[in-house]
Amino acid sequence: MLALSEYYRQKNLTMFVMLISFMLLLTAGSVTGTYIRNMDWASEKTLWEDAMNKAPGRVRPLANLATEHYKKIGDYDKALELYNKALTLKSHKQDFEKRISILNNTASIWHSKGEYGKAAVIYKQILSEVPGHINAHYNIILSLMAGGKWNEALHYADVLVSRQYIKPQYWNIRGLILLNQEKPDQAFSDFEKALEIKPGYWEALFNTAVSLSMQKKYNQADTLLNRTNKIRPENILNLLYLIENSLKMNDKKLTLQYIEKLFASFSIIEIKAVMNRLPGNDLYIPFSNKLLMPAVQQRLEKES
Repeated sequence: MLALSEYYRQKNLTMFVMLISFMLLLTAGSVTGTYIRNMDWASEKTLWEDAMNKAPGRVRPLANLATEHYKKIGDYDKALELYNKALTLKSHKQDFEKRISILNNTASIWHSKGEYGKAAVIYKQILSEVPGHINAHYNIILSLMAGGKWNEALHYADVLVSRQYIKPQYWNIRGLILLNQEKPDQAFSDFEKALEIKPGYWEALFNTAVSLSMQKKYNQADTLLNRTNKIRPENILNLLYLIENSLKMNDKKLTLQYIEKLFASFSIIEIKAVMNRLPGNDLYIPFSNKLLMPAVQQRLEKES
């Protein structure tokens, strides 16, 4: 009996070992397969390339490859190539939203490349198809402003603030347009409306100070600019406009004080970077280059 029981015990043990070995092989195969699949799906690029290869006639894989990879890494030319290819494909009904997204991304890339006219044309196309597309409506204003087309930008801003749902940003951007059209009194009214919706809205407070300075209300502007500077001391534009406002006041002592504060608060690299942008006025704040540039440039030369 003992010999027979030992036989069965050994036999069961052998079967158990074989079963464990088989399971380990299955697990290893599964892990290997999972690893290979993970290699295929290791990034957004490989994911959407795989989807594009499997469905070459679909809009979505092309658009997602452009957005999730090439646009993210800043390869705008490749992103535009894929977007344009996607737009030539026959869209399914469910791809309409994706198509509008492609147009929006294409316009934003042209804006980033400094091709503001091309961006505006595409935003107009979006608005012709989806008149209520708020992002396109807001962004076309930015492109028109960047291209210096202030009258057309004002037209779109007028439409934006006429809508039932109004954000403070809409009044603020309309006010910025009016500042650049040298209508500071009208701009002041827009900034007030922005602040009624959102009290303490920093951009509107700062722009209000600019409008006061442009109306030659220099002391009021100085007081408000000092207030906004305390709220956001990291914003270099605030100190630059304090300098400009003091120059308009012809207060040399105050100008020197603000210049000292500027160079104590920001590095020379930061100051140069902003000053290089002022002549093109892509900051939308109407600085007086004839006043501000020489004053800051003189100090930059001393620091160099």
